[in-house]
Amino acid sequence: MLCDSCGYRNIDNAKKCMGCGAALKPKMSGGELSAMLNEMSDRSDPLTASRFDKIMGLVFFSLSLINLIVSIFFSSQPKIGVIPIVFAIFGGVNARYPKVIWAMNKMRLRFYTNADDLTPNDLWAISRRISYYFILIIIIGLTVISLLV
Repeated sequence: MLCDSCGYRNIDNAKKCMGCGAALKPKMSGGELSAMLNEMSDRSDPLTASRFDKIMGLVFFSLSLINLIVSIFFSSQPKIGVIPIVFAIFGGVNARYPKVIWAMNKMRLRFYTNADDLTPNDLWAISRRISYYFILIIIIGLTVISLLV
């Protein structure tokens, strides 16, 4: 066991460092280490972006870039193209950063209840995914409208 203070290598079950006398912290047991790693890699948490969420975020951010190029070069009124860009950026943030969306939701809920101990449920995660499709339809529709104007 290495001493945190001086770096001296002590025997594994030592309570104090042989080099400087500082108290040594006990090693983590295998069960504690396994539990910590499982908690860190828990993908069932609704506040962790899944692979699908990351792909949708990439799609939305790509659509914002495409809309920017389309509105600058192909639209007669480029200011109209700002609206689908804003929707695409919102969709990307919604998909890639669920913790941000949940924090905004908790801030809204604080007006009605004690939101400090609230956690998202499955309905929240499902409604977030459904919102991807609505935002995608809105972006495509607004892009077509901006090209026709």
